[in-house]
Amino acid sequence: MRIVIIGNSTAGINAIEAIRRSGSDAKIVNISEEPYEPYSRPLLSYLVAGKVNEDRMGIRPKTFYSDYNVEAHLGSPVVFVDTEKKIVYLEDGKRFNYDKLLIATGRKPIKLPIPGIDGEGVFNFLTFDDAKKIMSYFKDVKSVCIIGSGLIGLKAAEALRLRGFDVTVVELLDHIMPLASDKRASEILQMALESNGVKFKLSLSAKEVLRDEKGKIRGVKLSNDEIIPAQMVIEAVGLSPNINFLKGTEARVNIGLIVDNYMRTTIPDVFAAGDVTESKDAITGMSNVHAVWPRASEQGFTAGLNMIGFEKEYIGGYGMNSVSFFGVSCISMGDVKTEKPNFEILVKETPEDFKYTKIILENDKIRGAITVGRFVNVSALNRLLRKRVDVGIFRENLLEEKFIFAL
Repeated sequence: MRIVIIGNSTAGINAIEAIRRSGSDAKIVNISEEPYEPYSRPLLSYLVAGKVNEDRMGIRPKTFYSDYNVEAHLGSPVVFVDTEKKIVYLEDGKRFNYDKLLIATGRKPIKLPIPGIDGEGVFNFLTFDDAKKIMSYFKDVKSVCIIGSGLIGLKAAEALRLRGFDVTVVELLDHIMPLASDKRASEILQMALESNGVKFKLSLSAKEVLRDEKGKIRGVKLSNDEIIPAQMVIEAVGLSPNINFLKGTEARVNIGLIVDNYMRTTIPDVFAAGDVTESKDAITGMSNVHAVWPRASEQGFTAGLNMIGFEKEYIGGYGMNSVSFFGVSCISMGDVKTEKPNFEILVKETPEDFKYTKIILENDKIRGAITVGRFVNVSALNRLLRKRVDVGIFRENLLEEKFIFAL
């Protein structure tokens, strides 16, 4: 059997490990458009901030591919997959037949359609090359404008502020981190970021990247015609599944590449795992994208086993984001966006300490939770959420920092 895995971040790597740990001697080919061995995307902001060096970025030993008997082809993207003949075509002209195919290509940045966005000084913040290009452009930069206030945009803001730059974040909506937080948590988190010098422009969009006669960035014009001085722009307005090579195939795509509970796509013998996918949400029962490292690892491992004949069901994940800005943690888990009259909401906050916790209960079970700072035992809340425990008898204790749950 020949297995081709496209992508070498955590989903692809965990699939390789699942295959080999099962005892399978299937031939494995791992393809990545990036020229690097597996590395940690969550560490990119720490690299840009100067807190870690490039040697710390790897997530597996240098001998990983030889240890797991994997044929690696790095540095050339896949341009097309012939799903009828089962052939993967690379940009460099190479082609690979497969019996089973795993797509673990993650997501790619959405490009803003505004004047001036093309050209030097505008960067994404998603890959190793992005980080290296940003650092190589530091000279003569004093001010940076970041378009978008999701996790990627805010981690870029923190990293660049730690480097001493003047940083302004522009957000179309009226609060930051709109997909991973509620408005009050966002307000408190914004206070923490502002106390460290990050500036915000909310309910506004970028209208144009302004350049001088030499093409150098001099600022960003906003939708209200205000001009933000800047010599560098970070574009962080959203991501879409990285699957251009599947155009013309039977792949079913919504906001992600849709998979079933066994990580199979709608194409025979083609599986998918990680941020590229849209899979079952264990809390809501709906289909959703869970673009977080732990879910990608679980999905990759499950897909790896199922490609070699196991029937391991993926019971579904749920959203969980854990991030820290200037030492202030922000963690969200489960469904934090849905609130109905029959839901019970528990809240505790001390804004002056940058602390806030909200727990959403549905039928005495935790449906979602957000915490800024550390009021509560987050790991206990996560276990209660994951195990779908009835918390009715101790709901009053959930907001206590010393609360412990053991099962």
